[in-house]
Amino acid sequence: MHKLINIAGTDYPVSFGLFALKSFEDATGIGSGDLVNSISKKPISVSLDLFYFAFKDGFRKAKKEFTLTQADIADLVDQDREAMDKLFAFFGDSQPAATEETSETGIEKK
Repeated sequence: MHKLINIAGTDYPVSFGLFALKSFEDATGIGSGDLVNSISKKPISVSLDLFYFAFKDGFRKAKKEFTLTQADIADLVDQDREAMDKLFAFFGDSQPAATEETSETGIEKK
């Protein structure tokens, strides 16, 4: 699933789906279980990496050409004070909720 997120007056397709998270993990070595801890240690770098792959996957799912760089995405966040909150809110909404039958990662317990 991707969602259009309005940043600085323009709608951008964003996806925090499995492929975005896989691409993020491949590029950074940070798995989903280490993400929160990594963001607390290096909030700007890790957040920007995560957003980059979310935008890239969102454009892929929307079948649009992706030409943004990490610097472009940083500039967008700089222009819109609510952008980071919007992106993290969508990230949270995109993750499976933990229940008694699932672990914190959303994987069914055996």
